[in-house]
Amino acid sequence: MSDATLSNSACRWHPDWQCHSPLFANLTSPAKATRDLAAWPEPCLLAQRLQLSGIDLIAQTTFDQTGLSYESYVADFNAVPTRNNWHDFFNAVIWSQFPLSKQVMNQLHVTDISRYGKRRTKRRDALTLLDECGVLLLCSDSKWSDALAAHQWHDLFWHWRSGWGQSIVPLVIGHALYEQAFTPHIGWCGKALVLNVDQAFSSLTKTQQYAEADRLLAAKLPTLESPRQLKPLPILGVPGWHQEPVEASFFDNQSYFRPKRID
Repeated sequence: MSDATLSNSACRWHPDWQCHSPLFANLTSPAKATRDLAAWPEPCLLAQRLQLSGIDLIAQTTFDQTGLSYESYVADFNAVPTRNNWHDFFNAVIWSQFPLSKQVMNQLHVTDISRYGKRRTKRRDALTLLDECGVLLLCSDSKWSDALAAHQWHDLFWHWRSGWGQSIVPLVIGHALYEQAFTPHIGWCGKALVLNVDQAFSSLTKTQQYAEADRLLAAKLPTLESPRQLKPLPILGVPGWHQEPVEASFFDNQSYFRPKRID
C-alpha cells in the first residue's frame, strides 16, 4: 500500500504499519504486539498488548461524558482516553516507552491548570510541543548541542553523520511525529531536547536506552519552562530517517534547513 493510499485512509487499521517509515525502526516490540490484529484494538486490549503498567487506556466516549479536561481526567482516573486513530495509537506506544515522563508531563499540566486555570502557560506550551513533536537527542559530546543551537545543519547531519547512533542517539517522544511519518514531506520538523549521557549509552540495548532516557527526561521536565528551550529539528535531515538517499546538496535548501535567526 502506498503512502498516499494510507494517507487517504488515516483512520483505517494497517497491521503492517511499521513498514511505512524509517522512524518506526525502534518500534519492533509494538509492531510485533499488534501484527496479528485485523482491526483497531479496543483500548483495554491495546494496553494489554503494549504491556502498559500503571496506566489504563479507556474509550474516548467514556472521557467525553465527564466534562473534565484531558489532563485532569488522566490524573484523576489514571487512564488515557483513546480513539481508533494513529494519533492515539502512537500516544499509547509512547506511554509504553516513557511511562515516568508521561506521568510527569501530565502532572505538570495539572499543576498549572490548578494555579492558572485553563489559560495556557509557556510551560504547558513547551510540554505540549515535546509531547506532540518532540525528539530526544541523547548526546555524549557537547558539539552536537552546540551545532543544533547554531543551526549548523551540514555538520550536524552530513559531516558528522557517522556519529549518529554512537555519540548522539535520537529517540522520538512526540506521538504526532509518528503519525506524520506516514506522509513525510519537506518542511517536516520536530522539536529537539538534548539530554546528556556518557559514552556507554550507545552500547545499551534499545530497551535500556528507553529506560534511561525516560529516567533522565522525567528528572529534567520540571525545568522546562518555555518553548524556546526546544530546538527545531528538520526530521528528514536525521541520518537514516529519509526514505530516499540524500547528498550534501540536500542540506543547501535554506527554506527547510533554515539558518540561525539573529535576534
